[in-house]
Amino acid sequence: MTENILHSLLLAIETDNDEAAEEIVAALTVDTNILPALLNLSAATDVDQRWWGVRALAELAGHSEDSRAQITPVLLNALNDDEDAIRCVAALGLGQMQAI
Repeated sequence: MTENILHSLLLAIETDNDEAAEEIVAALTVDTNILPALLNLSAATDVDQRWWGVRALAELAGHSEDSRAQITPVLLNALNDDEDAIRCVAALGLGQMQAI
């Protein structure tokens, strides 16, 4: 199941279908065991993949304390990314976590 979700997300990213990617990210839960794949995606060399990896991690961070503990350092590190958009989505995710 995790592979299907990841494949769908990567296909949406590749085809520049932000609406589909956002729907996939919004439906993610920690139960899908997708966290390791998203951690890898957040370190991708491709900017779009990296952005969606960080975006998805920000979404998952509010689901449980365990995921939050793994995701927070990645979001903090993303604040130093060369790309403005990635820094912005990381800051937004950290801000949302604070509000939870």
